[in-house]
Amino acid sequence: MPEGPIGKIGVTVSPADPNRVWAIVEANEGGVFRSDDAGQTWKKVNDERKLRQRAFYYSRIYADPIDRNTVYGLNVDFWKSTDGGETFDVEITVPHGDNHDLWIDPNDPMRMISSNDGGGVVSINGGKTWTEEDYPTSQFYHVMTTSDVPYHVAGAQQDNSTLAMPSEGWNHMLGRGPGHGYHYAVGGGESGWITQSPTDPDVFYAGSQGALLTRYNRKTGQYRDIQVYPRFFSGEPASALPERWQWTFPIMFSPLDPSIMYTTSQHVWKTTNDGQTWEKISPDLTYADPETLGKTGGVITMDMNGPEIYATVFALAPSMHDVNTIWAGSDDGKVHITQDAGKNWVDITPSDLPKFSRISIIDEGKFQPGTLYLAANRYQVDDRQPYVFKTKDYGKTWTKIIDGIEDGHFARAIREDLEKPGLLYLATEHGVYVSFNDGANWQSLQLNLPDTPIRDLVLKNDDVVLGSHGRGFWILDDIRPLREAVEVSAKNEVALFKPANPIRGVYDAAIQYYLPEEAESVTIEIKDAEGI
Repeated sequence: MPEGPIGKIGVTVSPADPNRVWAIVEANEGGVFRSDDAGQTWKKVNDERKLRQRAFYYSRIYADPIDRNTVYGLNVDFWKSTDGGETFDVEITVPHGDNHDLWIDPNDPMRMISSNDGGGVVSINGGKTWTEEDYPTSQFYHVMTTSDVPYHVAGAQQDNSTLAMPSEGWNHMLGRGPGHGYHYAVGGGESGWITQSPTDPDVFYAGSQGALLTRYNRKTGQYRDIQVYPRFFSGEPASALPERWQWTFPIMFSPLDPSIMYTTSQHVWKTTNDGQTWEKISPDLTYADPETLGKTGGVITMDMNGPEIYATVFALAPSMHDVNTIWAGSDDGKVHITQDAGKNWVDITPSDLPKFSRISIIDEGKFQPGTLYLAANRYQVDDRQPYVFKTKDYGKTWTKIIDGIEDGHFARAIREDLEKPGLLYLATEHGVYVSFNDGANWQSLQLNLPDTPIRDLVLKNDDVVLGSHGRGFWILDDIRPLREAVEVSAKNEVALFKPANPIRGVYDAAIQYYLPEEAESVTIEIKDAEGI
């Protein structure tokens, strides 16, 4: 084995010969090592970079269940060796790159399942051909909804394109602009926020890694790069960058002035001319601890590809009550507010929020100025507990609101209902919660939702819309019963919930009701305004 330092090691044992073991070792003199005596002695058989680049992300090796000389190495590409690992000269083509896991049928090695950054694929001929990647396994970082009817749901997929599609029915298909089928891309790339122009529904703004920010017109198909600081920084540490841009950074308009759009590095940036020029309107709003700004990836195989950039403004909330008020939260645990359009910023970080907390989503209260809800997480420092806070006085005081949230269900996003004060929704690593009393208590809203990370949650009309990281988009239709639940529960009487507004051929009329006890039958009469 190579001398230290030693990093990640992938190991596989040949089912055809239990004495034969392979290890792919991250080290300065690393590579593929083989033992033919159950690990008593080792021989280095291969040191090709194609098998050990970005070692933290890959370092996967798998033995064939039948042939003792066949072994597979996973990395950006998918490699096969038939000479005991000495040469990996057979490339297996899969529908998507970045290969992370492999299952081989122990009775028939022609049958295998590959797991890559595009999802899962199946082969029955040893990797010559694969199934299409059409399973609902998309990993979304954020979710947004459009002003279309029916509204479209959009998000950026990990290692793929942005994606937008109608929320209702296959018959509506694209609705607008160029494209195909029932979905279309809206610019940007795999990791970004997306926002729609408040004045032109065909125009979208979307981000991606490396500070990319695009303006896309789905009517004409025109793309324009409007990024604030056009410097591609892959391979550079955060300390070398004048502007630190996170993998996924906010892009949003002022709710009160449709000409103002914001985005963030460690600073808050503002444009009033559609991205032609940008104005910096804040100082550094992060801790900017030098220990968090250096080279990343370890002492053996450094890796600086964008997600590692730290000390950035990760969450933003322009006020819907005052055009000069903006709230900001950083990925290292700082919260700030300005009430004079960025001339002065005040640190309002909750005292109970530890340093190095990622402030994931902040949501301003819709009914009372000075209210902010905050969802943060610390899993990157091995703390998987939820951190959820609210303030009612512009951040002078904070209340931690986590009662009812299970251990390990760290928070990703929090939103207040569009119509009901104190009705809150929380997205976590393991599903969704609801609170009917302004966060004093939470209860599960999981229903039929898979146990999967929910990265973002938004409300649109009478729906809750989710962007999951692994199972695509989900919609909970017509939440009007939730808005009336407290009053109905207190009375415990028969109640008919006011239906959401239907649109013929688009949104069906859903009639929902509450019965305090089971009934053998229910009759509903629908009458016109004259009672007929």
